[in-house]
Amino acid sequence: SFKYFGGVPKKVLFDNMKTVTDGREQGVVKWNQRFSEFASYYGFIPKVCRPYRAQTKGKVERAIQYIMDHFYVGTAFESIEELNFLLHRWLDQVANRKPNATTGIPPQERWAEESLKPLPLKDYDTSYLSYRKVHWDGSFSYKGEQWLLSSEYAGKEILVKERLNGDIRLYFRGEEISHVDQQKKVISFAEK
Repeated sequence: SFKYFGGVPKKVLFDNMKTVTDGREQGVVKWNQRFSEFASYYGFIPKVCRPYRAQTKGKVERAIQYIMDHFYVGTAFESIEELNFLLHRWLDQVANRKPNATTGIPPQERWAEESLKPLPLKDYDTSYLSYRKVHWDGSFSYKGEQWLLSSEYAGKEILVKERLNGDIRLYFRGEEISHVDQQKKVISFAEK
């Protein structure tokens, strides 16, 4: 969404989900480590809704309900790309031009007023991370499938890093040791 808006806001409000917070200790938010790194990378101040306080969550939930009621119902699409295209067009042409019930100002005008910080040159790496133990025969399991590595990694822990596009890379002590070709289910070993 930072790309969509063309920059990063100073503060971002989130719900109390596990990907954002690990709970509270004596009323102080304990940030999820990965999320904290994400916020630092983009340079925004994260805020979370106060538990059991409908006023902070209600506005976001009403916006989602508005989209569901006024855009999504009756919209036909054949792919997620087409749905995103149609949604962005509807937001630009309809929803973001409508005055906000609280402020009386359309969202498009509010965004123009807020100065956003520039985006970093490179996107934050949002890969899914999973540590796996390599068995005595060099095999390890990931997502219910068995994979085979060199027996030199037997008994050791490797990091499986899966990107959103399905690309999987394997690491040992911070060094990439192989790349998984998902189409062929083959592990290609890194050059040493």
